[in-house]
Amino acid sequence: MPVSIKRFSQLYLASIVISAINSLITFGHQRDLLARNPQTAGLGDGFLVASVVFGAVVAVLLWYFVVYRASTVAKWIIVLLTVLGLFWAPSSLRVAERVGPFALAVFVVVLVLQVVSVAFLFAPDARAWLGRRHADDLPPADGTPAA
Repeated sequence: MPVSIKRFSQLYLASIVISAINSLITFGHQRDLLARNPQTAGLGDGFLVASVVFGAVVAVLLWYFVVYRASTVAKWIIVLLTVLGLFWAPSSLRVAERVGPFALAVFVVVLVLQVVSVAFLFAPDARAWLGRRHADDLPPADGTPAA
């Protein structure tokens, strides 16, 4: 596995874990935000939990397909989601700022981790890795040399 894919993996997974921890820490505030908005007031805690779990599962699946299946489709979905995240960053920053300085700092850290991790997907060794046409061309995921 190329070094750039390893770096992508480390940073992207770190962003997922930090984001999940932040969701746990700020759960009460997120619940209050939902309750104050008439359009989302009736959704309840189940919706909030399901949203966080769904987002984490999708992110982990995309990570898996990039790292272990060399999927260019997953790569471009991650790129698209990161660009959308940057587009929505000003609004998200205002929300995080209302929650408090910790949430604001965590949001910025997660955003930076995501952007830097995506940049690693465009390194020459990562592009070569992701340019392979068949999973059979990939070395085993456990790091043993290919036969």
